[in-house]
Amino acid sequence: MGGIRVAYLARYEDVTSVTETEGKISAITLAASAKWYKYQFRRNTGSLTSTYTAGSTEGDYYIQTDLAMIFNRMDTAKRIEVQALTQGEVVAVVEDANSKVWFVGKDTYLSVSAGTGETGTASGDQNAYTITLSTQSQEYSFELTEEAYAAVKESAA
Repeated sequence: MGGIRVAYLARYEDVTSVTETEGKISAITLAASAKWYKYQFRRNTGSLTSTYTAGSTEGDYYIQTDLAMIFNRMDTAKRIEVQALTQGEVVAVVEDANSKVWFVGKDTYLSVSAGTGETGTASGDQNAYTITLSTQSQEYSFELTEEAYAAVKESAA
């Protein structure tokens, strides 16, 4: 089943440690005053896509990961919060529609690669902010343990 349910974002500079155990993220520690920002999504309004790209002659590669988020209903408070949070470097914890939880930003941060604010034309058109956060890293996103995800949810704003 495709799509994402919720994304938690935190500033990259606020991450003090990331613990990997048996291929999963078992803990993410933020600075004392830092917090996660929670964004919940309706079905079909967000995605997490990772694309493997091989280099031409050097044997190098990278994985481009894009977190596309649609925030329904444009309003000032949402615009200010999203703009402030995404002007810098962030990490993300994303729960997909299959209840799997992924950490993006272990080895390098996400930053805004695209964004729009749209009122739509017709009555049934979408009124929303659309933001895409992207990163290029050496690894695919890491799955979180249940304990690590519970800690993220507990410390969310």
